Amino acid sequence: MNYSYLKKITQRKLFLTLLIFKALIILSAIYIEYILKVPACNLCLYQRIPYYLSILILFYIVFNKSTNIILIISLAILMFVNIVLSIYHVGVEQQIIAEPMLCRSNSNIQNVDQLLENLKNNTFISCKDANFTFLGFSLASINVLISSILAYFYVLIILNVEKIRRNY
Repeated sequence: MNYSYLKKITQRKLFLTLLIFKALIILSAIYIEYILKVPACNLCLYQRIPYYLSILILFYIVFNKSTNIILIISLAILMFVNIVLSIYHVGVEQQIIAEPMLCRSNSNIQNVDQLLENLKNNTFISCKDANFTFLGFSLASINVLISSILAYFYVLIILNVEKIRRNY
Protein backbone atom coordinates (compact mmCIF):
# COMPACT_ATOMS: atom_id res chain seq x y z
CA MET A 1 0.00 0.00 0.00
CA ASN A 2 1.08 3.53 -0.66
CA TYR A 3 1.05 5.68 2.45
CA SER A 4 2.57 8.74 0.82
CA TYR A 5 0.16 10.99 2.72
CA LEU A 6 2.11 10.11 5.86
CA LYS A 7 5.20 11.68 4.26
CA LYS A 8 3.40 15.01 3.85
CA ILE A 9 2.42 15.41 7.47
CA THR A 10 4.82 16.09 10.28
CA GLN A 11 4.84 13.99 13.40
CA ARG A 12 3.73 16.93 15.53
CA LYS A 13 0.75 17.73 13.28
CA LEU A 14 -0.25 14.09 13.09
CA PHE A 15 -0.30 13.54 16.84
CA LEU A 16 -1.70 16.99 17.56
CA THR A 17 -4.62 16.20 15.24
CA LEU A 18 -5.20 12.93 17.09
CA LEU A 19 -5.00 14.75 20.43
CA ILE A 20 -7.57 17.34 19.35
CA PHE A 21 -9.85 14.65 17.89
CA LYS A 22 -9.81 12.61 21.10
CA ALA A 23 -10.35 15.72 23.20
CA LEU A 24 -13.38 16.55 21.05
CA ILE A 25 -14.75 13.05 21.60
CA ILE A 26 -14.46 13.43 25.37
CA LEU A 27 -15.87 16.96 25.28
CA SER A 28 -18.81 15.65 23.23
CA ALA A 29 -19.50 12.96 25.81
CA ILE A 30 -19.31 15.50 28.62
CA TYR A 31 -21.57 17.88 26.69
CA ILE A 32 -24.17 15.16 26.15
CA GLU A 33 -24.02 14.16 29.81
CA TYR A 34 -23.96 17.55 31.54
CA ILE A 35 -25.42 20.07 29.09
CA LEU A 36 -28.02 17.88 27.37
CA LYS A 37 -28.64 16.12 30.72
CA VAL A 38 -28.35 12.59 29.33
CA PRO A 39 -26.81 10.57 32.16
CA ALA A 40 -24.05 8.09 31.37
CA CYS A 41 -24.11 4.51 32.61
CA ASN A 42 -21.09 2.84 34.19
CA LEU A 43 -20.02 1.16 30.94
CA CYS A 44 -20.14 4.55 29.19
CA LEU A 45 -17.88 5.98 31.88
CA TYR A 46 -15.46 3.04 31.56
CA GLN A 47 -15.28 3.59 27.80
CA ARG A 48 -13.93 7.07 28.45
CA ILE A 49 -10.89 5.79 30.36
CA PRO A 50 -8.92 4.71 27.25
CA TYR A 51 -9.61 8.15 25.77
CA TYR A 52 -8.34 9.91 28.90
CA LEU A 53 -5.18 7.79 28.89
CA SER A 54 -4.72 8.34 25.15
CA ILE A 55 -5.02 12.08 25.61
CA LEU A 56 -2.28 12.00 28.26
CA ILE A 57 0.00 9.91 26.02
CA LEU A 58 -0.69 12.10 22.98
CA PHE A 59 -0.05 15.22 25.05
CA TYR A 60 3.34 13.77 26.01
CA ILE A 61 4.13 12.78 22.41
CA VAL A 62 3.19 16.19 21.00
CA PHE A 63 4.93 18.37 23.54
CA ASN A 64 8.04 16.22 24.02
CA LYS A 65 8.37 15.50 20.30
CA SER A 66 8.58 11.80 21.01
CA THR A 67 8.25 8.96 18.53
CA ASN A 68 8.65 6.29 21.16
CA ILE A 69 7.22 3.15 19.59
CA ILE A 70 6.08 1.87 23.00
CA LEU A 71 3.86 4.93 23.44
CA ILE A 72 2.38 4.50 19.98
CA ILE A 73 1.76 0.80 20.60
CA SER A 74 0.10 1.78 23.89
CA LEU A 75 -2.26 4.05 21.98
CA ALA A 76 -3.22 1.16 19.69
CA ILE A 77 -3.75 -1.17 22.66
CA LEU A 78 -5.96 1.41 24.37
CA MET A 79 -8.15 1.63 21.28
CA PHE A 80 -8.39 -2.17 21.05
CA VAL A 81 -9.44 -2.23 24.71
CA ASN A 82 -12.04 0.39 23.91
CA ILE A 83 -13.31 -1.67 20.97
CA VAL A 84 -13.83 -4.62 23.30
CA LEU A 85 -15.59 -2.45 25.91
CA SER A 86 -17.80 -0.86 23.26
CA ILE A 87 -18.74 -4.17 21.63
CA TYR A 88 -19.54 -5.55 25.08
CA HIS A 89 -21.72 -2.49 25.77
CA VAL A 90 -23.53 -2.88 22.45
CA GLY A 91 -24.13 -6.52 23.36
CA VAL A 92 -25.66 -5.43 26.67
CA GLU A 93 -27.81 -2.82 24.91
CA GLN A 94 -29.03 -5.40 22.41
CA GLN A 95 -29.62 -7.83 25.30
CA ILE A 96 -27.30 -10.38 23.70
CA ILE A 97 -25.13 -10.22 26.82
CA ALA A 98 -26.56 -10.09 30.35
CA GLU A 99 -26.20 -6.77 32.11
CA PRO A 100 -23.15 -6.96 34.39
CA MET A 101 -23.24 -6.26 38.11
CA LEU A 102 -21.44 -2.95 37.64
CA CYS A 103 -24.51 -1.77 35.74
CA ARG A 104 -26.91 -2.56 38.52
CA SER A 105 -27.70 -0.52 41.58
CA ASN A 106 -25.19 -1.27 44.29
CA SER A 107 -27.30 -0.12 47.19
CA ASN A 108 -28.35 -2.51 49.88
CA ILE A 109 -32.07 -1.78 50.21
CA GLN A 110 -33.78 -3.26 53.26
CA ASN A 111 -37.20 -1.57 53.18
CA VAL A 112 -39.50 0.74 51.23
CA ASP A 113 -38.19 3.88 52.96
CA GLN A 114 -34.64 3.05 51.91
CA LEU A 115 -35.86 2.39 48.37
CA LEU A 116 -37.56 5.79 48.19
CA GLU A 117 -34.49 7.52 49.58
CA ASN A 118 -32.30 5.66 47.10
CA LEU A 119 -34.53 6.69 44.19
CA LYS A 120 -34.34 10.33 45.28
CA ASN A 121 -30.56 10.41 45.61
CA ASN A 122 -29.35 7.80 43.15
CA THR A 123 -28.92 8.66 39.48
CA PHE A 124 -28.35 5.01 38.59
CA ILE A 125 -28.58 4.34 34.86
CA SER A 126 -28.99 0.91 33.34
CA CYS A 127 -26.33 -0.05 30.81
CA LYS A 128 -28.87 -1.77 28.57
CA ASP A 129 -30.77 1.47 27.90
CA ALA A 130 -29.39 3.60 25.08
CA ASN A 131 -30.45 6.99 26.40
CA PHE A 132 -28.93 8.92 23.50
CA THR A 133 -28.73 7.99 19.84
CA PHE A 134 -27.30 9.72 16.81
CA LEU A 135 -28.66 8.75 13.39
CA GLY A 136 -30.26 5.75 15.07
CA PHE A 137 -27.02 4.47 16.60
CA SER A 138 -26.21 4.37 20.31
CA LEU A 139 -23.08 6.10 21.49
CA ALA A 140 -21.60 2.68 22.30
CA SER A 141 -22.03 1.54 18.69
CA ILE A 142 -20.59 4.82 17.40
CA ASN A 143 -17.67 4.28 19.76
CA VAL A 144 -17.04 0.85 18.21
CA LEU A 145 -16.68 2.54 14.81
CA ILE A 146 -14.51 5.44 16.02
CA SER A 147 -12.25 3.20 18.11
CA SER A 148 -11.85 0.78 15.20
CA ILE A 149 -10.83 3.58 12.86
CA LEU A 150 -8.38 4.97 15.42
CA ALA A 151 -6.93 1.50 16.10
CA TYR A 152 -6.44 0.97 12.36
CA PHE A 153 -4.81 4.38 12.07
CA TYR A 154 -2.43 3.60 14.97
CA VAL A 155 -1.46 0.32 13.32
CA LEU A 156 -0.63 2.29 10.15
CA ILE A 157 1.47 4.68 12.22
CA ILE A 158 3.30 1.78 13.90
CA LEU A 159 4.04 0.21 10.53
CA ASN A 160 5.32 3.54 9.19
CA VAL A 161 6.94 5.03 12.30
CA GLU A 162 10.38 5.20 10.67
CA LYS A 163 8.98 7.22 7.76
CA ILE A 164 7.29 9.57 10.20
CA ARG A 165 10.52 10.01 12.19
CA ARG A 166 12.48 10.88 9.04
CA ASN A 167 9.99 13.61 8.16
CA TYR A 168 10.14 15.18 11.57
